[in-house]
Amino acid sequence: IEVVNEEEGIRQINPYFSEFVDEFNGFYRFSGYGHESVSTFIKDVSNIVSGKTTTKKLTNLRPSFRSAIVSAAVIDAANQSLQKGFDWVDINIGSKVKGSVSHHISV
Repeated sequence: IEVVNEEEGIRQINPYFSEFVDEFNGFYRFSGYGHESVSTFIKDVSNIVSGKTTTKKLTNLRPSFRSAIVSAAVIDAANQSLQKGFDWVDINIGSKVKGSVSHHISV
């Protein structure tokens, strides 16, 4: 992904998201975690639709919004703490995810 503006010109904000890799045989291949994650998602959806797998089988194999909630809550609390002059901020993760066990973390 490249960002282009008049002040800084062309710059790559995340070069490993997607890139062309020279195979040194006259060919290039497309690589990067962004491309691979999108490809995996499309294959998973196709396999679910065709009945080859289920969302339940993929639950512990793939990242999900549910698994990201802890990281997102910690980042949010750290930001709140900085805005409040480094005061402690409690996080109640259980209130953010239906059916989740409640965890309190101070940041």
